[in-house]
Amino acid sequence: ERCLLSLLNQCFTNYEIICIDDGSTDKSAQIIKDFILRYPIIRYYYQPNKGVSAARNLGLSKASGVYVLFVDSDDILKKNAIKALYNKVKKTKAEIKDIPILGGCIGPFSLAGRLMDVSEAMINCYEEPEMVHIVLKKATKFLIDYISAYKEAGADGILMAEPLAGVLSPVLATEFSSTYVKKIVTAVQDENFMVVYHNCGNNTLKMIDDFKEIKARAYHFGNAINIKKMLELMPKDCLVMGNIDPVEIISNGTPETIKEITLNLLKECKDYRNFIISSGCDIPPLAPWKNIKAFMEVCENYYENDS
Repeated sequence: ERCLLSLLNQCFTNYEIICIDDGSTDKSAQIIKDFILRYPIIRYYYQPNKGVSAARNLGLSKASGVYVLFVDSDDILKKNAIKALYNKVKKTKAEIKDIPILGGCIGPFSLAGRLMDVSEAMINCYEEPEMVHIVLKKATKFLIDYISAYKEAGADGILMAEPLAGVLSPVLATEFSSTYVKKIVTAVQDENFMVVYHNCGNNTLKMIDDFKEIKARAYHFGNAINIKKMLELMPKDCLVMGNIDPVEIISNGTPETIKEITLNLLKECKDYRNFIISSGCDIPPLAPWKNIKAFMEVCENYYENDS
């Protein structure tokens, strides 16, 4: 009841509340039905107990909005929570004008893995591939709508992280990831909005044909591969980004080692004008600021001298 009240008390107005009853045995169903009589924005759906992934999947299939926020029954949202999230992109775009503003999302197979459970998704690629494709089609439609909302809000592009595809074989990655990523890129990318595709797997050097077919504006790779070898294989008119180890180097290293390793990678890839050095993946939240600053300083100095 407190959760529903916190949702109904939002200062944002254009939203719906979808309640999924995953086989509850308490008074949850009656509480929700009582609320529905007073608040028509609430919708209720029941299913026998299948777990959180199945419940969220059902909720996604019933959602009609562009953005989706998952809320557990024991969560209490602040009054401005939804409005604050909605306004974040617009505010960022208005305040930062000298660099591109990118939104973020996970890719279709990574999203399917969260909805189905990662282990189940991997197993079902072999045992029930048709079911995986059904989830992927729904995930792809949702992601197109989600990314389009960033686009309408004024973002310059999206960084789509597809890490779960990195553990698939190249053949499976083509069928269950790249095919759907291409549909998303085709639907949202244009001259004013770019897609940056991230895959931190160790099989990416064997997936060059897939990347060429996806046709994203830029590609971001993890530290599991040799980035120079990737640059040798990728088209020269396509941006390639990566791949300093975010954990062992940026988070756990020292400013001195970071400067040395970063400079070495810059020199190694100096002949490739389509290369943008960066972290190979997410930088841990507690990474020392002095280490991040060291990385930025060596990059700035290198490019100033190079120009």
